[in-house]
Amino acid sequence: MPCERKPMRYGHSEGHTEVCFDDSGKFIVTCGNDGDVRIWESLDDDDPKFITVGEKAYSLALRNGKLVTASSNNTVQMHTFPDGDPDGILTRFTTNATHVTFNSSGSRVAAGSSDFMVKVVEVSDSSQQKTLRGHEAPVLSVAFDPKDDFLASASCDGSVVVWNIEEQTQVISWPLLQKTNDVSNAKSLCRLSWQPRTAKLLAVPVEAKVHLYERGSWEHVSSLSDDLLTQVSPGKHKLKPLSLLSQIVYTDTEGCLGLLDGLGGSTTGTGKQASVKKPAGDYDDLFDDDDNRLMDEGLSDTNSPVKKPVAPDDDDDDDFLMPATGRVRNRGAILDDENSLDTGSLRLGQDRFGDDDDAGSAVVPASAPLVPLRPVYEGPMPTPPQRAFQSGSTPAHLTHRFLMWNSVGIIRGYNDEQDNAIDVEFHDSAVHHAMHLTNSLGHTMADLSQEAVLLACPSTDELASKLQCLHFSSWDTNKEWMVDLPQGEDVKALCLGQGWAAVATDTLTLRMFSIGGVQREIFSLPGPVVCMSGHGEQLLIVYHRATGFDGEQALGVQLLQFGRRRRQLINGEALPLSHRSHLSWLGFTAEGTPCYVDSDGVVRMLNRSLANTWTPVCNTRDTCKSKSDHYWVVGVHENPQQLRTPVLKPLAPRAKTKTQSTLLQMTSSKALTKKTQENTEPAVERKQPDAPPPASPADNTESKRPKTGFQLWLEENRKNIVADNPELEETEIIKEAMGQFRTLSAEERLSWTERAKGQSGDAADLKKRKRAEGARDVENVNENAEADENSAKKKKSLDPSSKLSAFAFNKN
Repeated sequence: MPCERKPMRYGHSEGHTEVCFDDSGKFIVTCGNDGDVRIWESLDDDDPKFITVGEKAYSLALRNGKLVTASSNNTVQMHTFPDGDPDGILTRFTTNATHVTFNSSGSRVAAGSSDFMVKVVEVSDSSQQKTLRGHEAPVLSVAFDPKDDFLASASCDGSVVVWNIEEQTQVISWPLLQKTNDVSNAKSLCRLSWQPRTAKLLAVPVEAKVHLYERGSWEHVSSLSDDLLTQVSPGKHKLKPLSLLSQIVYTDTEGCLGLLDGLGGSTTGTGKQASVKKPAGDYDDLFDDDDNRLMDEGLSDTNSPVKKPVAPDDDDDDDFLMPATGRVRNRGAILDDENSLDTGSLRLGQDRFGDDDDAGSAVVPASAPLVPLRPVYEGPMPTPPQRAFQSGSTPAHLTHRFLMWNSVGIIRGYNDEQDNAIDVEFHDSAVHHAMHLTNSLGHTMADLSQEAVLLACPSTDELASKLQCLHFSSWDTNKEWMVDLPQGEDVKALCLGQGWAAVATDTLTLRMFSIGGVQREIFSLPGPVVCMSGHGEQLLIVYHRATGFDGEQALGVQLLQFGRRRRQLINGEALPLSHRSHLSWLGFTAEGTPCYVDSDGVVRMLNRSLANTWTPVCNTRDTCKSKSDHYWVVGVHENPQQLRTPVLKPLAPRAKTKTQSTLLQMTSSKALTKKTQENTEPAVERKQPDAPPPASPADNTESKRPKTGFQLWLEENRKNIVADNPELEETEIIKEAMGQFRTLSAEERLSWTERAKGQSGDAADLKKRKRAEGARDVENVNENAEADENSAKKKKSLDPSSKLSAFAFNKN
């Protein structure tokens, strides 16, 4: 039957694009010049999921539920697939990353860059890298051989090089391509490809031909060509086709996405492949010149050119035959790449090149019976388990991130060329003054309470995983302690309670310490930890109780009560989640009730009066203006009913700067307004955000809130920054100022902080003024968050059942 060419649709902005199928064939994944990766469920998907990876996205690759991208921000990033959650930065270059690819097992990623280098990175441990140096211009493409011994790369210097990966040396180099100074000016991206499975040949596209080189001898054995195929013009469609489930997807330089459907030939009852008739001119818009030929897949032997061996070989079984003209008999052999699956009529690559030396290698006539396929499991597929995380933290791959944001304060981490440090700020300065810590150990997890700061770092080849505690409410002078975990045991989650600290590790072990640093308890967890939270004498643990299927997470929950009478309130019950969602926040209300939020925005609280069931009390997504908006929960109150949450809103592609991809709008939202009488769903009341912090000097004089050290420094240095950078806008001026402020020494920054405190008055006097103004339950979400309503009066406490009934809402 003839194939169907679907109408092309807009996918990305004009410029370079790439496309591939995922391993299952369920999704089409594209990237483009707008810096986005889009995940399409079909060509008709009008609302594809998107991930912003940089100003421009040059390349992407998929394998085993992992998505890697090469972008203009000089990084190779990894995301989970299809969720699109950030999963770290695999490697960095000094300029644009231009191409990425997985090896056949998915254990390694190779990446090329415009800084002339090629890197091979272990996915499980990105610190294990090999750098291949030798190119003299930007790298165009890279390709692993299926046996994982060699890597081929093409460069703007005109060369195609084969590398020995382990020895990091060049095996052979061929001067085949036209030289150019940049990838954007290259006439061909020269996407290299090894013969599937056996890797006996390396295919190199050179102008209108594909050169074949023999592995081992590295001799040029033949070339594939077509009389009607000429050099691809930059103005024509550039194809990135994949043979999967009888479909080919492709993108062009205008950012459009297209699809050919029904390419697979049908089979008769005897297992013979039926000939396929293709209408002439059906592909005129896909290939250069007027290639009106029939797809050779359906031609019988009588219509095929005479075949001849390409090159002699000692092993007859390894020989394969080609048309005498050197013309490609089946484009499927060219279009096949490492992400392709041979199905239907697009199996010529497997027929021609067997899986091993014993397999038949001659071209099989169209009338020959097809090899029966092995049975394929078609039931529900396992869901990749979500990784352990800290509630109130942002992704670990970010150079500037929140390690913790809760009702007590904020812990920020900085890890760039200028500084590797941690800043701790308290919403109530009467608890403790702000702290600046040098992060020499590489702490990646943290928690904050009224008593202490708890930090943890993963292990390295030389050092064990460490737990560090700054006990600032200690009665004696010993305010800091540190513990090395046993070798081979890494911290995965941690939390603080009243008088204790808990840490869960990758050995399914939970260790409890006193706030002074003495290990008091150790016990095993039923499964890998996902998240933990502490409040007073309560410890809440969520873990993987089983393997989830069909996009569902199978999570269990434990709730432990400490104190005089130690008991387990919840013992391994399933944690309810929305359909195909995952856990995104776990914690307690200010009154001590366990609650959590899933990725669909549903907030649930524990109903102790109803057999410890979980009651949905709010859906934050219902109040978002668009699908891209997201509420990042940092605290929940029952009396008054409030959900403390910043609003995350992505920027439009044209509004991006070089260093900012998302806009964080901070609000102190009353999300859980009581509406029992109306019996309607509570809506989030969002205040309009102020301009990006910090405010100008004029704004600060009107505010009664104390200045920070950075604000005071900015007041005195703003004129100089503006004079040096007259082209910068307000937000960019703030970024520049923050960068300069972080270059100051710790002593200088501390002095500015002390000066700011001196101008704003004593902290105790400030607290008295707040009480006099009648402001209660104030949580300074950030330096610019406004206080709650001054007229709010303290409400009478409610029993648990009445509290939850006030939260209940009608979904319809």
